[in-house]
Amino acid sequence: MRIFVAGHITVDEIVFSSRTLVSLGGPPSYTGLTLYSLGVKPYAISAVGGDFPLNYWEFLREYVDLSHVSIVPGAETTRFKLVYNGERRELYLLKRCVEILSFPEGIEYIHVSPVAQEFSTEVLKKSYEFLSLDPQGYLRRFDERGKVVLFSNKELLKSLCSVNHFRVSLREAKALFGDSWFKYLRKLSAKGTVVSLGLGNRGVVVFCEKGEYYIPAYPTTAEQSTGAGDAYAGGFIYTYLTEEDVLWASAVGCAAASLMVEKPGPHIIDRNEVIERSHLIYSRHHRILSEEVLNKIAFIKVS
Repeated sequence: MRIFVAGHITVDEIVFSSRTLVSLGGPPSYTGLTLYSLGVKPYAISAVGGDFPLNYWEFLREYVDLSHVSIVPGAETTRFKLVYNGERRELYLLKRCVEILSFPEGIEYIHVSPVAQEFSTEVLKKSYEFLSLDPQGYLRRFDERGKVVLFSNKELLKSLCSVNHFRVSLREAKALFGDSWFKYLRKLSAKGTVVSLGLGNRGVVVFCEKGEYYIPAYPTTAEQSTGAGDAYAGGFIYTYLTEEDVLWASAVGCAAASLMVEKPGPHIIDRNEVIERSHLIYSRHHRILSEEVLNKIAFIKVS
């Protein structure tokens, strides 16, 4: 099974607990290493600049096929600064690599996860056996300081009908769909799209044809959450494609995310520990019946 992960590989400056860590980042790193940990070596579709650290390249290519990653002389690698203050996070774009203009032909399984508008929504209109989408980069604008500001991308709205799995945070869903976000997510799931709505360290709500289900997070003392959503995507995609059980795949995604954030930066996670945590998470899932119940679970007000 050849699974592709599309999005910029990044260099991240992570600020938390009064210290700064510089780390490899981006969906091909976090989602890619999660997929490898669970049993498949994925393929990355990405671009990096001539400034990309050689040790990051050597590390990543051991676990992810980089044959479709362009090294662009004269360009700079996409670089973010992530500042954590408790559960709050501010994100700044420091550098941006070149756009990715085309995807390889013949892709069957793919997770599309831009971080800084690096490819157009046209890539979502190609024919895939399975298309997973994290829209994060499609919903980001950057102010004069590079700070990320979310907006509703109308072009993206036109392309969601072809998506099999849609992983989106609650904040992103409200930015994209407005006050009708719950209705839109239900409508997507009624048409066959599985929606994983991320609630941060509280877990996810899965919208599927059977209804809406709360999948709790595995308790962790992590001080930052970089890569959690990407790791969830890797766990969900691998398990859904191999076992075809939406709720179990979501539990595996949450377990993978909990392990990934326990230390900063992308790393291999223990498959046996993923499965052990998944069983506990799965045993605690339950159905939810309304938007009001979901908001009570989230314990947050998103402006």
